[in-house]
Parts: sequence; structure tokens; C-alpha cells
Amino acid sequence: MAHDNTIFKNSSWGRTRGPKSLSGTNALGVTDIGSVANAKTAHDAGNVGVYKTQNQRFLHLTTDDDGALANIWVYMHASGLWAEFKVGGASVTMGNSEYKVVEIDGVDLVAFNITTELFAAASTF
Repeated sequence: MAHDNTIFKNSSWGRTRGPKSLSGTNALGVTDIGSVANAKTAHDAGNVGVYKTQNQRFLHLTTDDDGALANIWVYMHASGLWAEFKVGGASVTMGNSEYKVVEIDGVDLVAFNITTELFAAASTF
């Protein structure tokens, strides 16, 4: 019987306890997308500014000392549409030096309308 020395490595996050950076690198912020129209364009072109959540449950957001979040745009493959993400009917916003966790059940892609720097990560727990 032949022995295969290759090692299987998962290419997706799977179930994660610790937040995983959406930018792919720890301490690297996400790119400002500005508007839902820009999110659609970036998504269609495969450009930077649209981030895969890999169906994680929570979005962890941190702004720097002069950063702010105006809103979040989300996309679900099931609907094929971009929309503003709201909690209780209100936009998700943040001011300077804030940390917030929001539940994003079922969202496949996210894009952000920010000033300066926002760090975003996703997790299952």
C-alpha cells in the first residue's frame, strides 16, 4: 500500500473561536468602499474593498483614534443583492477608538464606508 505524504490544509476558515482578520493580515485595516454602488462595482470586478465573511457569525470592528464607520454594506449569494446592513432599523456606526461586535448571520460579503482606519475580523463564536 502506497503512503501519500501530502498534508491536507483547509482553504477556508471553518468554525473559528478567535476573530480572523477580513483583510487577511492581522493589524491591517479594511479599505473604504464609500457607497453601495462602489461595492457593486468592486464586487463585479473582483477588486479590493469587498471582503468574504465565509459565513461567520460575528463581525468584530475596531476604529483607530481618528477613525469612524458610517455604515456597512452586505451581500448574500442567495439574494444576489447588496444592501445596507442595519441593526434594529439603524445603520451600524462607530466613532473614534471604539470596538463593536455585530451579528451577521448569513452574510457572505461585506464592504465598509469609513474614514481613516477600521479593522474588521469575523468569528463563529
